[in-house]
Amino acid sequence: MSLAEVQAGAVLASAANSPVSVKWASDKESVILAIKPNRLRKQDAIGLETIMTLPAVDAVALDVARQLKAILAEPEAVEPSRIDALVTRLIVHLFQSDDDGEARAKPKTGLSLYNARKVQTFMRENVSRKLAVADLAAICDLSPSHFISGFTETFGQAPYSYLLSLRLAYAERLLAQSEMSIAEVAYVSGFSSQSHLTATMKKQKGVTPSHVRNRK
Repeated sequence: MSLAEVQAGAVLASAANSPVSVKWASDKESVILAIKPNRLRKQDAIGLETIMTLPAVDAVALDVARQLKAILAEPEAVEPSRIDALVTRLIVHLFQSDDDGEARAKPKTGLSLYNARKVQTFMRENVSRKLAVADLAAICDLSPSHFISGFTETFGQAPYSYLLSLRLAYAERLLAQSEMSIAEVAYVSGFSSQSHLTATMKKQKGVTPSHVRNRK
């Protein structure tokens, strides 16, 4: 058993079927992720033999954990695609490293024009669907990790953030141009509920659906 003074952002990774016992010297909140081997293989993850026996502080992991906590705090607004995107981001960050544990430098290569147009069209035409990163990557015939880096380089946003901006833009158009109720607009534009649309629009745009509608 190891005794560790926990810090915010501490990450402890262990291989499957490997017993780990750690006693924390202070109170803490944890996010526990069990990642299946096939998920790691799909991400082209390397360095899987590396086991961190003591926690290492990681800013990206802390950011992902905080976002997961915020998402799961509102069960009615949980989006599996958002969780999937965060888990993918964490896998890519933690496991795509070299033998010294240093992150591999990824060439800043965006998607080809053909793939960029293809995935953008698909996202626009399926804005109300739950879209997983793996599904979007398959459209471009790329691994999820390469797709995320290429998409972000091309569009300046991670796939989920871009999808969210499409949903909000579509919702705003419907609110301004249709007679649908706000609840109907939320559903058609890919949000789980009216409250989910309202909270997201308020956070991202600084306005509410009612405000957008009243500007008609």
